[in-house]
Amino acid sequence: LYEGLRAVHTELQLVKETEGFIAESFTIKKDTGYEEHWRQEAVETALKSGKLIQGRIHVNKYHSEKEAFVSRKSTGADSTKSSIEDVLIAGLIDRNRAINGDVVAVELFPKSRWKSKLNRLSKAKEDKVITEDDDKEEDNLGDTWDSRADVCPTGRVVAILQRQWKSYPASFTRQKDDYLASGQQRILVIPYDRRIRKIRIATSQAGSFIGKRIIVKIDNWPRNSKYPNGHFVRELGEIGNLDAELESILVEHDIYDCTVPFSKGVLNEMPTFQGEWKPDQNEVQCRRDLRDQLVMSIDPQGCTDVDDTLSVKRLGNGNMELGIHIADVTHFLDESVLTDQEARRRGTTVYLADRRYEMLPSVLSSNLCSLLGGTDRYAVSVISEIQFHPTFKVIKTWFGRTMIRSSYKMTYEAAQNIIDKSLDSWENEYDDLKNE
Repeated sequence: LYEGLRAVHTELQLVKETEGFIAESFTIKKDTGYEEHWRQEAVETALKSGKLIQGRIHVNKYHSEKEAFVSRKSTGADSTKSSIEDVLIAGLIDRNRAINGDVVAVELFPKSRWKSKLNRLSKAKEDKVITEDDDKEEDNLGDTWDSRADVCPTGRVVAILQRQWKSYPASFTRQKDDYLASGQQRILVIPYDRRIRKIRIATSQAGSFIGKRIIVKIDNWPRNSKYPNGHFVRELGEIGNLDAELESILVEHDIYDCTVPFSKGVLNEMPTFQGEWKPDQNEVQCRRDLRDQLVMSIDPQGCTDVDDTLSVKRLGNGNMELGIHIADVTHFLDESVLTDQEARRRGTTVYLADRRYEMLPSVLSSNLCSLLGGTDRYAVSVISEIQFHPTFKVIKTWFGRTMIRSSYKMTYEAAQNIIDKSLDSWENEYDDLKNE
């Protein structure tokens, strides 16, 4: 027996030496209060029987350590008010390691344990200097839950069905270098999103993180750890630096990947032409030609990606013909597999205060698919004949591909100026509009 115990002890020592820091980081120092998550089979059975509720957890950013809610939808068999109301998760222990955005399974408490929502703002603690990187308690949070008349369904998280972990911008607020030991160590970084718990990472360059925005990712959150464990990804720059802060916002909202330069494969699919682009005559024959009609765009000053225009025409019978024309982007993506996939992934052009990130390469977004004034462009149009008297009535509508030539690239200010002034005061550049 003695020899067997000694062999086991030796094996455990070897495992500890092999795992090094990782093994140390998972050593149970004390009971964190978290419970083991239910097994998948038990969760599925309880969900089907109605014992558990499935929903997405949303942390209250003003009470990030105290209050979260799980949103749920009613079903035909259970459509009472309490069945569709969000479930309150009061405190970190009942949240059981769920992170904002996770899909969780919740067990409702009896009505006698239901609580009311917190109704006052918490004091910000983000400026507090962190002087410990272990599991120091933060449980004396000051606020308590009441059981007023406005109690709401309250419960606890028993399983996490789908993790929504992603990249998190964060900062390391420790100020004193003498607290930093040499070599690899564990530190707590504070995510930019206050709804996310501090994340423990292992690093040997903690000193270089002071005053910097960094990106971290969560790896796991064991039951015996008060904080999730993660790893350092990259550094963004100094806190307060414009580019670093903007990149933090992009990462925080999951759109950073939509701002990277286009790949060579995408750029190789772009159409090439010498000088000014000319439409293909065979394509023009297949479209409704509207180049002789008055078409105009209204966009912010300095806009280069003009993707929509409108037209107005008075018909002989007294009715008006209103047209809305959108740049025909799909014409240029028929055989551009990579470009189409990249556009789907990006979804939209991202506009910031001083810059933008295109959904499509500039040869399309700012040129061939931009309905600039005085240039021939492919469009997809909706044209309706409208009877104005005695009431507004749509007589007929036509949908199809068109060929347009915008007459004016107008700004919001110019359009408002036309609305505010009388016909006689319009400036000379709007003579064509006056005739219409």
